[in-house]
Amino acid sequence: MHVTRADLTVVALDTTKVYGEKNPAFAVSYMGLRNSDTEAVLPNMTVKSTADVQSGVGTYHIVPEGPFETDNYRVFYQQGALSVLPAPLTVQVKDTSRYYGVANPAFEAVYSGFRNGDSIDVLLNRPTFSTMANDTSWVGDSVVTVSGGRADNYHFDTYLPGTLMIKKAPLTFYLEDVEMEYGDKTFSYSTYYDGYCDNKDSLYYFVRRFAIETETDSTSKPGTYPVMFSGPSSSNYDVNYESEDLTIYTRILKVKAGSYTRQYGFPNPEFVLAYEGFVNNDTPDSLEIQPVAVCTATDTSGVGEYSVEIPAVFPTCYRLFRYNGTLTITPLEQSIIWEQALDSLIQGQQVFLSAATTAALPVSFSLEPNNVARLYKANGQTYLDCFGHGQVLLKAFQGGNDNVFSAPNNTKVINVLPLQTAKSYTLTIQSGEGGVTKQAVDSGSQVRIGIEPSLGWVVHTVSFNGVEVTDSLVGSVFITPPMMSGGLLSITFELINQAVEMVVSPVKVYTRPSEIVVYGLTPGETVELYGINGTVERKVLAERNEQSFSVRPGAAYLVRAGGKTVKVVL
Repeated sequence: MHVTRADLTVVALDTTKVYGEKNPAFAVSYMGLRNSDTEAVLPNMTVKSTADVQSGVGTYHIVPEGPFETDNYRVFYQQGALSVLPAPLTVQVKDTSRYYGVANPAFEAVYSGFRNGDSIDVLLNRPTFSTMANDTSWVGDSVVTVSGGRADNYHFDTYLPGTLMIKKAPLTFYLEDVEMEYGDKTFSYSTYYDGYCDNKDSLYYFVRRFAIETETDSTSKPGTYPVMFSGPSSSNYDVNYESEDLTIYTRILKVKAGSYTRQYGFPNPEFVLAYEGFVNNDTPDSLEIQPVAVCTATDTSGVGEYSVEIPAVFPTCYRLFRYNGTLTITPLEQSIIWEQALDSLIQGQQVFLSAATTAALPVSFSLEPNNVARLYKANGQTYLDCFGHGQVLLKAFQGGNDNVFSAPNNTKVINVLPLQTAKSYTLTIQSGEGGVTKQAVDSGSQVRIGIEPSLGWVVHTVSFNGVEVTDSLVGSVFITPPMMSGGLLSITFELINQAVEMVVSPVKVYTRPSEIVVYGLTPGETVELYGINGTVERKVLAERNEQSFSVRPGAAYLVRAGGKTVKVVL
């Protein structure tokens, strides 16, 4: 009898695993075992699969392998199926924050469950985030949820929400260019802000409620002062207020020197400054350093225009805008003083011509053609030589110069008598010492007169017929010219104060009939006339360089001017 092998079928059982896990232990079933045989009949059989830990989701073969025949069996193998399932993923939304008014950030999530070194890059579709918060949402916490997503080897198993924290937006207001000028009641400033502000209404909410305070007023001195700057707080803004110091600047003060005019030879006038721009009831006396006007012109400066300038000074509260002025020096007006009597000259007489000008310039003379007299010079002086007799016109003139106008001509009629008509005349001598003395003199004669002042007095001026002849004294002696008419010799004396240094002054005092003349004054200078008993008879301010007083003949007076005291007797 022939015994054949029985058929044995080995069937691999189907099973599953999750992506990323190791393969499970595979199981098989045996169909056809006889006579109580077991799997031991196939001791070297193995079961394998084409899938491994890296295999993605899908179905893979389970393959049993072994001999195809044994002693008693013909073996058949039937494959099974290994199903790889998606691995579960947990998605946790990350907590995040932003400032109020800003768009939501890009949300992020933390993934739990990736295998085999996978990352979010294996996701075919990423989960999407959702929140109720937007850029107008107020400060506080908002929930952020996540959903969706797709991947080949994973399924989204759990979604965990996160938190969006909306913080107060930083907002800083700046105060700058805070400034004013001394004397202003209010100050100016500019503002700007740094940070987010959602709309103009919100911005105006803050601006309308600014509080800006300083401890200054219109009288505060120039300098810098702290500013207290504040405003409202806000639920949605972290508000800060910052300010520069208040700067008080000096105020513009216009100072003008003006324009002035004076004649040549006079002192400069007082330069009076004009101000424009004082505040707070300030005056020039309020300035710690007062400006002054200066000019290079002096008493001797020639005719022309000179700048009146204001040197810079820097008072505390003002900055000066200086406007220079002009001093115009015009030519000096002059006149010829000539009180010499020439109407009774004697043939053969030599007469010194004593005309002088108020400008102290030399006087020239001219005669019309005649047979009576001629002019000549001796020792720098002009004389009249009466070689004939009769009448002729004698003109005194002074043509001026660049600084002095020409003087009006002064013309006298010269009357020269024949020698045989000579007669005697009276010489009157008046002085502060001896009163009035009269002396008869012969026509054509010359008289020598010695002048001796009392202790404490000196000779001030000597005038003959109204013409000063002090410089003609020989020592203390005056010699008259030839007497061709009556004459008046006037002598004035000056008091010497031994305790005080002598005053150098151009003032001269001389007399005319019933008149005292003070010459060489400065306009505005005080001139005082006293009676001999010390009472004040006149006190005036000179308007020109010459001042005259009408007085009583035969009286004595004291004249004070230019630092001098002069005794005069008429």
